[in-house]
Amino acid sequence: MLLAVVLTSCLSDGACDFSVEQLRAVAEASKESVANVGAAALRSAHAEGLFNRFSRLRGVAVEDALDRIAVLRLVNVLVAEVLPLIDFGPSRAEWSLANRVSRLRHRLLYDTKEGLWRGIMLATMTNTHRPRVAINRARAIKGHESALYSILHRVVDVLVSVFVCDDVCLGGSDGGSAEGDPEGRRSVFGQLFRALHFLPPARLRTADRTWQADYVGEGSIDAGGPFRDSITHLCNDLQDTMLPLFVPCANAQGFGDNQDAWMPSPAAVSSLHLSMLAFVGKLMGVAMRAKHILNLNLSPLVWKLLVGTRLTCEDILDVDALTYEMIQKVRLAVRTGEVCACAFLFLFSHPCFCAVRARDCCLADECGGV
Repeated sequence: MLLAVVLTSCLSDGACDFSVEQLRAVAEASKESVANVGAAALRSAHAEGLFNRFSRLRGVAVEDALDRIAVLRLVNVLVAEVLPLIDFGPSRAEWSLANRVSRLRHRLLYDTKEGLWRGIMLATMTNTHRPRVAINRARAIKGHESALYSILHRVVDVLVSVFVCDDVCLGGSDGGSAEGDPEGRRSVFGQLFRALHFLPPARLRTADRTWQADYVGEGSIDAGGPFRDSITHLCNDLQDTMLPLFVPCANAQGFGDNQDAWMPSPAAVSSLHLSMLAFVGKLMGVAMRAKHILNLNLSPLVWKLLVGTRLTCEDILDVDALTYEMIQKVRLAVRTGEVCACAFLFLFSHPCFCAVRARDCCLADECGGV
């Protein structure tokens, strides 16, 4: 009952306005651990103007901040006691206790979550014999060369269309490009997918190297190096045009932040591609269990979706700055009265759009249709 009251209070606006991020900032400024932040550390941080970095802490007295930290610690004590009893399966359902606890993630200390996480990892870990995977890097290199050749061929076709033909019409199949390795037969990622994805999941729940990588024709002996090298190869494959699973975000055209970030391709909807994306999720689990680095530069929007964080309009800015700017201009015009509701409906009743798809550009041939 007390936990329910605390959760309701913490989730309400303006309540317990002290997050773990703010507490960590105070701890770093005072060179103290998060657990040992006290009155002296808060006074020092307040004197240095650290509170002004956070909008909800501006003008807050040190005594009030101490009370908020006490509430924050009480929340962590209560949540830590019930975490092992919570079923996080329905965490996306707003009525569930799991959802309410998940929404408190910015108020839960690392130690509160880490204990449960470590217990789950230990309880589900297996010591089965690691599978051996034969990886043919020569085949993967040929696949990359094929993808680069296909891209070059498409660029030449575009230039010919622009400078020779009068009409420009760029298009492609909705199912992704045929070049590269759309079926996962040549890339290192594809070879690992076909060798590991269909194994019982328990065989991938090891604490160390999950598989033994044998490079065909190279005489490799996997003492750890080839395994880590295979992870590097598969991450490079995923962030390449060779595979149809991920595409650069719209900001890659040279606008806004995260210009080198990637997003799941909306064209990867076949059963094979969905299985490949599921295997990417397994690889994330492997990296967390064995504490490996999975060098995937995914956009912040993707990570927020993975952890169940609610998206806002500002998240569009991280992946498509031009679209965000256009939305803001339309909102501002309506809000300031520059365009009334009737005029807005008249101006935008039959708009003509140019939509950029995952791998090609699709030009609208008539207003109102793409």
